[in-house]
Amino acid sequence: MLAWSDHVNTSLLGTERKPVDPMQLPLILQEAGKQLLIDETEREENFLRVSALLLNYRRCGTIPESKPALALAPCPPEEKKFSSTNAASLLKDLFDAESPALVELWLNNCSAHNQVVSPEFIPLLLEYGTQHREFQQAITKCCGERGKWLAGFNPAWVYSSSDDPSVVWENGTTAQRKIVLATIRKEDPAVAIQWLQKTWAAEDAGIKQELLAVLAEHPTSVDIPFLEELATEKSKKVKDAAMGLLKQIAGSAAVLKFEKVLLELVNYKKEKGILGLSTKRSLEFKIPSDVDGLKKIGIDILSPNKDFTDDQYILYQLISSVPPVFWESISQESPEVVLEVFEKNTITKKYLPAIVNATSLFRDTRWAEVLSKQASTAFTHVVYLLTEDRQATIAASLFQKQPREMLEIALHLTKEWPVDLARTIIVHGLKDPWTFNRGWYNRNIDKIPVSLLSELTRLNPPGSPPGWSDMLDHISKLLSLKQSTTTIFND
Repeated sequence: MLAWSDHVNTSLLGTERKPVDPMQLPLILQEAGKQLLIDETEREENFLRVSALLLNYRRCGTIPESKPALALAPCPPEEKKFSSTNAASLLKDLFDAESPALVELWLNNCSAHNQVVSPEFIPLLLEYGTQHREFQQAITKCCGERGKWLAGFNPAWVYSSSDDPSVVWENGTTAQRKIVLATIRKEDPAVAIQWLQKTWAAEDAGIKQELLAVLAEHPTSVDIPFLEELATEKSKKVKDAAMGLLKQIAGSAAVLKFEKVLLELVNYKKEKGILGLSTKRSLEFKIPSDVDGLKKIGIDILSPNKDFTDDQYILYQLISSVPPVFWESISQESPEVVLEVFEKNTITKKYLPAIVNATSLFRDTRWAEVLSKQASTAFTHVVYLLTEDRQATIAASLFQKQPREMLEIALHLTKEWPVDLARTIIVHGLKDPWTFNRGWYNRNIDKIPVSLLSELTRLNPPGSPPGWSDMLDHISKLLSLKQSTTTIFND
């Protein structure tokens, strides 16, 4: 009650500095307060009289403010089967283990079996989704109708109010919209572009850049008309992002310009040998002369690398900017033969990394496979274009020589690691407990096969550092939980 707080302040300041004012009392007490102030000179007595009035008023209690009844619609009936008590109990164990990877596995298995979480766990899951946005779609599915209903009572859970992608695209947060756009794009790139075109004018420059970043994950020819329209955007950052994407799409006007310039500078020669029994192949490059034209298409004319002359650096950039199939087109040869020609002399061999760059830029899986077999070529950043089985094989075979690069490849895989790769990574991790700590395994246990459970004790030979045993016990606990998560929904 504000009147009481004000009266207490008067007692602290003193009635001489702050006399009692009956107009500061509640409306219903103001008239009585005036009558109690018999003599204005008797400030202390007046204060005590009003104090008695306010004290008795407070003791009478107050009537709480009333509010119209809230129209509360009942929760729609649940259409799916609830998960078992054991599955719900396991979910609690996964929360306690602080392993996002295992929680995600539980959610995926629950959804795959067309089940929803037991009602008492819905608030926990919805709250978990506020901290782990990447799981929000899965959580929405696993919370069912009650999850959508409960989301209406907590703004932080609004992400769970709909699992309709079109609704999320129209009303969701930027993070939610990016997830939906990426999902739709995998299913139908043309539909994703239509969604972008529909809302593009209403987006601000920052959000436009974030949405274009989703397209950057895999630009396609379907994107070309939309991206070319962005040349009139007010934001330079948006225009630059759009142009950057166009330079990754074979057949776009930007890439065709690079091809036209390079075509004028390269000469792929095939000559019959003596008696016509063999073919001699070679590559020749002309010196670029149209400096102004090169600048206009974004080519730097000065080399920042002492190993390349200015002319060589210009050619290096051009080779990096055209699809690898360009070389098949001008030579009418296979990728293997083209690469052999590049490797024949020290000058053309310098351009092989540019071929690797182009393969990565245009996501050419055929050339990536060929490059992965070229011992003399650095190919690590095109390994991501290969099938996951090939990536895992390469990571396992080269892990001892290139542990950092091969670990990046392994972590990029969506499938479970082969046993030999997982074993190699665990042994490597035991030697580096600062990097491969408990949190690391909590995040990546989904990639370690359960079949390694029986081998963990053998990875801790006598004389091992003290921390090895504790870490292997932790991995064993996580793998046991993973094993239960995999089988619990089959009960």
